[in-house]
Amino acid sequence: MAVDSIVIDSLALEKEISEEFSDTLTKDDSLANKVVLTPEDATFKKWTFSVFGGPSLINKKITGVSSDAYLTKRNDEEANIVSMSYGLRMNYNFNEKINFSLGANSLTYGEDVNYSTIYDTETSMSSVSKDSSYLDYIYTAYQDSNGGWDTILTTIVVDTTFMVDTTIININATDYAGKNRFTYLQIPIMFGYKFTFNKLSVNVRLGGSYGILLKNSGSYVDNNVSNIELPNLRKTMINMVASTTIAYQLKKMNVFIEPKFRLNSGSIITHPEFQQRYTSIGCNFGLSFDF
Repeated sequence: MAVDSIVIDSLALEKEISEEFSDTLTKDDSLANKVVLTPEDATFKKWTFSVFGGPSLINKKITGVSSDAYLTKRNDEEANIVSMSYGLRMNYNFNEKINFSLGANSLTYGEDVNYSTIYDTETSMSSVSKDSSYLDYIYTAYQDSNGGWDTILTTIVVDTTFMVDTTIININATDYAGKNRFTYLQIPIMFGYKFTFNKLSVNVRLGGSYGILLKNSGSYVDNNVSNIELPNLRKTMINMVASTTIAYQLKKMNVFIEPKFRLNSGSIITHPEFQQRYTSIGCNFGLSFDF
């Protein structure tokens, strides 16, 4: 009887230990599952909204010019400008790496001009004379009805020279200094690839933008370098765009810096004798919100 009691107690203790161990394993498995599901899947957000602004260096290139004097004057007497750009962007994240963005921002092209003296002369033809030294005279004798003799003078034009006396009646000397500014609303469409390093991320984007002219002011020297004329600007234009967004994650938002490059795909000015394209190299600073 004592042996049986010991055996029964031993079996009961073994069963109790087995049940406690099983409960422990179940709790551990549940905890493990919770840990696995938490980090990336639970924090991944499909949308990102950004606001930003920053300076851009505006530079231009003129091609197709046949006049060296015109090209030299524009290159020497026009200066690049720094333009401020502001905008917003909506980003859709397909996954942790690939994303698509659509936005809107303003960008002002142009330059500061300071043309040295431009001369515009007006002339007048004051007189026209004929040099008679080249006229030849022929005398012809004939007998009249009374039996007498007389002569006829005949003038023959051998080589006549016309001399024109041209007088400058007006000289306009012009100095012109001003600011050329052409502001476009830019609508960028871009694809990005994102690299994540803990709280730091780098998003490389490539794409294009559609520009709509909002306002413009300013003038250029004309092709003859004798006057000032208004430019004929394109109302819409296409740009090529590349950027890299470097962001740091805070509790409820991200702060970022974004170097950006933009290039006009065609001439911004409609002109039969030359093409004018702008590039902008800038850096935006902004905030983004994931949701």
